[in-house]
Amino acid sequence: RLRPDYEMYARPISEYPGKCEQAKGIMLMIQNNLDPRVAQHPHELITYGGNGAVFQNWAQYRLVMKYLAEMTEEQTLVMNSGHPLGLFPSHKDAPRVVV
Repeated sequence: RLRPDYEMYARPISEYPGKCEQAKGIMLMIQNNLDPRVAQHPHELITYGGNGAVFQNWAQYRLVMKYLAEMTEEQTLVMNSGHPLGLFPSHKDAPRVVV
């Protein structure tokens, strides 16, 4: 029920909302992995190998995309088992996402 109704594919990076090119690049990679031409079972978030899920559910997808759209170059998104824990202050040279 939370699955987006828009077509899932990697758009040009300039079409992604955001304050940080690195975050836009992550959004692009996520959508590329969920592209029906790439993923094994995209509606179930399975990208490869029968159990390689990008997220546990579509709510997690939506939260991650929201955080990435808000992220600056001095923030890191912290993830745990596919669940976004939030944006935390970091350094410009720090990783943008920590799993």
